[in-house]
Amino acid sequence: MAITSRTEGQVDETVESIRKAGGTAIGIAGDVSNPEDVSRTIGRTESELGPISVLLANAGNTGPYGPIWEVNAEQWWYTEETHLRGAFLYINQIVPGMIERGGGHVLTMVSGAGVRPVPYFSGYGVAKAAQIRLMEILGIEAKANNVFAFAVSPGLVYTELAESTINDAGAQKWLPQFVARLKEVREAGEEQQGLAVVSELCVRLACGDADVVTGQHFSPADNLDEHIEKANRSL
Repeated sequence: MAITSRTEGQVDETVESIRKAGGTAIGIAGDVSNPEDVSRTIGRTESELGPISVLLANAGNTGPYGPIWEVNAEQWWYTEETHLRGAFLYINQIVPGMIERGGGHVLTMVSGAGVRPVPYFSGYGVAKAAQIRLMEILGIEAKANNVFAFAVSPGLVYTELAESTINDAGAQKWLPQFVARLKEVREAGEEQQGLAVVSELCVRLACGDADVVTGQHFSPADNLDEHIEKANRSL
């Protein structure tokens, strides 16, 4: 497994956790919205670990918070670049190799904010909606080449991103209920519970269990087996 993030510290911490759990991992610091960094990360991954068969696009940030006409335009666009440009660049450079080798799986981590309007959260919501559509289109375009794509909403999972949201003055002002819910999760010690559930879903999708429903959007709340069974009946 290859892990990439902007900072060496984040990368090293994640790699160490994977190795302690018995896995094999390398870490490569880089910017997902920078084509050169993306190429460098892919090149080193394939050189050290072999061809890439599964891509999980999970880079993200949440701000800025507030009415569309008040937020900082550069910060808003930075959110679009991180989520959408980052996912696109990796897909654009990795999928050709998947096709050449006979197939693969692409997962993009999205959010419920991508399927329903959340006021004062436009940058994040628009980026996630675009990622969901990106997976829908990739699912159609690449299916014949045995490349399968899925958008995954993790639900309320407590991460470093959640911590930064709690501490953000804009989030405190414009999304106080969301901030309060994040604090509840933190105080209840439920951080790992959400991560475990969404990880299981991602493993199933990456292993090919749900190829028949490629392009769709799932969360841990969905009954994946029902969706698979329904799709198989319609074949």
